[in-house]
Amino acid sequence: MWTIGSPNNYGLWESKEYDDLVNSASKGDLASKPEERWEALKKAEKIVMDQAVIFPIYQQGNAVLIKPEVTGIEFHSVGVNIFYKNADKK
Repeated sequence: MWTIGSPNNYGLWESKEYDDLVNSASKGDLASKPEERWEALKKAEKIVMDQAVIFPIYQQGNAVLIKPEVTGIEFHSVGVNIFYKNADKK
């Protein structure tokens, strides 16, 4: 998201080390090595957080009540928050 030239990099922040880690993990030699890829992404995240590229100020939360006879409602942290496709009532 914060790579050089990315349309999502609104602050125009630049780090060659970050770009190299992200590129290697997404489409380079680490793309097919899950454990090494995860370590590279953690290093990239540390760079972003140490340099205060982003500054999270809140986290979304929802409180819901669902009757016991209603099942199949899915909750997701990204995208569509509540998914009713598989909802059912006994």
